[in-house]
Amino acid sequence: MRRRSGRRLSPGLFAVVLCGGVLPAGVLPVGLLPVGGGASPAAGQELEEHLRAGRRWLDAGNAEAAVASFRLMVAAQPDSRSWYYLGVAYLQGGRPEEAVAALRRAEALEQRPNRALEQSLGTALLRAGDAEGAAVVLARAAERHPRAADLLLQLGHAHYRRLDAA
Repeated sequence: MRRRSGRRLSPGLFAVVLCGGVLPAGVLPVGLLPVGGGASPAAGQELEEHLRAGRRWLDAGNAEAAVASFRLMVAAQPDSRSWYYLGVAYLQGGRPEEAVAALRRAEALEQRPNRALEQSLGTALLRAGDAEGAAVVLARAAERHPRAADLLLQLGHAHYRRLDAA
């Protein structure tokens, strides 16, 4: 299949391109199966292109464009890394509830504890108004990283917000 530009589409992204590559807010392309013979080196390159583009959009402060790039990543390869970046983009875009959902998916798929993931999840939970949940996640991360000052500060903030809400 070819795009209008004449560029060949990878089999793994065919289903996403059919829907225009942009889904309504809150709708994630979960469970799409690659069309064709599975992952190819070209699909891996396109995945990395989506990652680079999304990170550039985040750096430029355009969270919505980053979300679109990371949704394509999730559609092509719904692994922990893809869900993590989607969650970070949602968080930067002021959508903490969606960030929590994406980061929870990333956490469920992660093979080993990941400090950046746990800290982002804690931040998303705080912004979503769940100081108790944030304190639990951040305390678990602080046990593994007792010298991470930024993590400990975030944990202290979560406890402050938790006690303030009581």
